[in-house]
Amino acid sequence: MSQEGYQSLEHERVTRQFEDVDRELARLAYLCDVDLSNDGNVRGVIADNLPSAAARNPPAFKRMRDLLMLHYVLRERAVESIGAAETQAILEDVIGRIRARFRLLGHPGA
Repeated sequence: MSQEGYQSLEHERVTRQFEDVDRELARLAYLCDVDLSNDGNVRGVIADNLPSAAARNPPAFKRMRDLLMLHYVLRERAVESIGAAETQAILEDVIGRIRARFRLLGHPGA
């Protein structure tokens, strides 16, 4: 396989991983009523320190926290395999599509 073919496959793999994780993150954030576009909320989830969100749905909050941490691990690995610029472009695309779906649903955090 050519280097270009490998890079294309790697790009598709990384995109698919982020789509899967981020789609589920968005769903769980919706269930817990947490706006993950707010950096303070992201830090609060990681620190396990958003009691109102956790009280709404403890299993969903725990899963959201776990997936958020996985998202950062995937980001680090993606930067190593395809580079920072391409990783950022993938993330912007994936997150943009997720936000567009949430806007259609009328979610205020979109």
